[in-house]
Amino acid sequence: MMTSQVESIIFVIVILCIIGYICRLYETIHSELSLNALKSAKTNPKIFYILSPILFCLAANAFFFKNANGPLVSRIKSLFYNLNQPTFFKELIPLTSLFALVISSLIAVGAGGILGSEAVLISISTILLLFTSDYFKNNVEQLNIEKILYIGYIFGFTFAFRDPISSFILVIEKSLMGHSKNVFTNALYSCIGIATAYFFMNNEQLFPNALPQKYTYELASILQCVVLALFCGVFACLFFKLMYKLYFTIENIYSKNYIIFNIIPIVFGLCIAAIINNIDGVSVGGSSKSVNEIFKGENVYTVENIIGNIVNILLTFTSGCSGGLIIPSISIGSYIGFLYNKITTLPLIQTLTIGMTSVFSAFFGYPISSAFVIQNISNQNLDTLPLLILTSYISYFSYKTVNKLF
Repeated sequence: MMTSQVESIIFVIVILCIIGYICRLYETIHSELSLNALKSAKTNPKIFYILSPILFCLAANAFFFKNANGPLVSRIKSLFYNLNQPTFFKELIPLTSLFALVISSLIAVGAGGILGSEAVLISISTILLLFTSDYFKNNVEQLNIEKILYIGYIFGFTFAFRDPISSFILVIEKSLMGHSKNVFTNALYSCIGIATAYFFMNNEQLFPNALPQKYTYELASILQCVVLALFCGVFACLFFKLMYKLYFTIENIYSKNYIIFNIIPIVFGLCIAAIINNIDGVSVGGSSKSVNEIFKGENVYTVENIIGNIVNILLTFTSGCSGGLIIPSISIGSYIGFLYNKITTLPLIQTLTIGMTSVFSAFFGYPISSAFVIQNISNQNLDTLPLLILTSYISYFSYKTVNKLF
């Protein structure tokens, strides 16, 4: 029995290593395409009037494949609510859809879209591990579907955010919020995914220019942070509900009128090109780029480019292009934090990180994990965690409250 268990674990580690190289290849290509788009936006932005409509039209063909675009993270989450159906993943995201999802996201970033790569990485690791384990079921017979699902999901999350501690906390928080009876074993087996992903981690940081900031904990300062968190939760709820509504409306149009369906991504692509040409290419190269620049002090957001970035996210997602919304949600939080800083006495880094945590928590749905992720990727000290967790929960519950009203 013990020998079979060890063999199953070794087999899963080998598969994760193969998946890790696939994820690294995808991440490298995504990064290069992003840099090329940024370079083109600076040297020849008018080219996007040709590139964006054509590439958006190609990327939107992900609609032809089941669940190859749209709310990717939500779909992966649904796997955890269907553990009684071990083959549900085959119906949810077939392998052809996974391939289309990857290609669509790469085309979209080359077109000037700024959706993230993180949801794609999580989808690759989760779905590929599930399919491989199902095909070689005799080799992993000691691991049930829940263990395999957590291993793949956490591997992708760790690979994307390069933070083993946040990943471990996410396993526990996710298990508790999902009322799993196997919190301990989920955490134990997820360490396989975390440790294997750690092998692929490098010293590259998401926001390398972010410096630690000493937060102020006076009552007036905390109240200002609470107000920011409340606003972020409400904004996140309304924004993402609007975005999902538009996406499903366009998906419905696709199924009924193919001609109109092809016109929409062309029009949206032209809008993206107009944004790129009118805000100095700020919205190109990945939404995390602009956040990193504000941490460095090189680029100051303006109302114009903030609106441009948010519209870019909205149009890229609703047009049918694949990509993640986690990094965009963090970026949107930084925009709100930046604007809020204009009317408060709080340090800029504090309002940025509070905004990032609050919108991320509202969208992602795991407050404690969200706080740990932002604390890590923004290079803040551990003593910032109490305030980040507090505002994370406030935003999370304000999101849920508003969501019930609409």
